[in-house]
Amino acid sequence: MKLQEIRGDLFVVPDEAAPLLGTDKPDRRLFNVTALIEKGYDDAKSAAVPLIATYTQPKSRAAVESAAPRGSKLTRRLQGIGGAALSTEKRQARTFWNTVAPQGGTRLGAGVAKLWLDGQVKASLKESVPLIGAPEAWAAGYTGKGVKVAVLDTGIDVDHSDFAGLIDGTASFVPGEAVTDVNGHGSRPSPVPARWPTPAA
Repeated sequence: MKLQEIRGDLFVVPDEAAPLLGTDKPDRRLFNVTALIEKGYDDAKSAAVPLIATYTQPKSRAAVESAAPRGSKLTRRLQGIGGAALSTEKRQARTFWNTVAPQGGTRLGAGVAKLWLDGQVKASLKESVPLIGAPEAWAAGYTGKGVKVAVLDTGIDVDHSDFAGLIDGTASFVPGEAVTDVNGHGSRPSPVPARWPTPAA
């Protein structure tokens, strides 16, 4: 086990993973104990760590889909990136790292090409809000009060119960593509007030 302190954060790196630190293959956040605790991945709150793995390209089309490395469980296949969401229990950490970092080499094993923490993220609007001129719109009295909008990413399931009786119209801004959600994450809760982000007081 290797301990490092970088800018006040404590990093704990398993011996098997240490040679990988000079590569871009593992996400360094996996070893940042300070940040993991802040995000709620400490032992008191979580028995497992969520991961995202991408796999090496199979050499033939007949190749079987990569399985979850030993010491982890498959949460969801992510075919669009040739990978998967995984979960590894902390008590299985040694088994997991022995599998994905065999003999302490500089390449990942078990068919894994790259490995990330499937971590929580927080959106920052510090740059995008001024970029679209929102402060000027707010100053002119345009707050969006009383207006409802739906911000969609990959489409919408128009038959979803959350949208019953709420859809006045749809439009796709991608040539040749319909508004149908084929990725499973564009249809979420009901439309939100357009005043988000809130103007500064």
